[in-house]
Amino acid sequence: MDEKQLIERIKILRKERNLTQAEVAHEVAIPPRTYQRIENQETPVKLKQLIDVLNFLDPDFTQKIKQAFKNDENALVSIKYPVETKLQTSTLTGRQIFEIELLKTIFSRQGNESCLHKNLVGYWEININQEQSYFSEEIWLIYDLERSKSVSIDTFAQRIDSSEWNKINQSITELIHTGKPYYSIHHVTHRDGKRYKIEANARRFELANGEYIVFGLAEVI
Repeated sequence: MDEKQLIERIKILRKERNLTQAEVAHEVAIPPRTYQRIENQETPVKLKQLIDVLNFLDPDFTQKIKQAFKNDENALVSIKYPVETKLQTSTLTGRQIFEIELLKTIFSRQGNESCLHKNLVGYWEININQEQSYFSEEIWLIYDLERSKSVSIDTFAQRIDSSEWNKINQSITELIHTGKPYYSIHHVTHRDGKRYKIEANARRFELANGEYIVFGLAEVI
């Protein structure tokens, strides 16, 4: 049973008990508008929210779900890192260039150790819901990407060592689901055969409309 089926099950249980969305939201301490978006599948749903709602509506059913999935969060939450994103010319968070440069200075090794270093530091953003992305100039250079109107996740996978890519993909997925900060050191091989060591970190940013944006830095070290 995937996330969509679980949410459909929640709607059925709520209606069987003659409860409104607002009443369920109150019982599980979720804002009414957030609960409405969850039932309408308009926003990413957190595992805890699903469990709380199911516990309230049908505790026995919840236990069956937990046993079936062995408490595997990724089995309950179906949000994936977008396979391909459409490139945007401006940031998705609304950050201005000076804010990005400030972030790069504060959180990069280059900024912390020595401004004389000429290491590349790139900034990126991806809107998970809209499948849109923004990359600074340095990201194109660091990952040796060809400019286009969209970028496939496979392009990154081809540049990063395969043994490291699976761990990166898992960590990014965990960031999307739980908000746990992402950090990695990985290696990138350019088309000319040159290999570079990259340090990367990322965070999750929630917009007022409930959409998630993942943003971060990548730096050649």
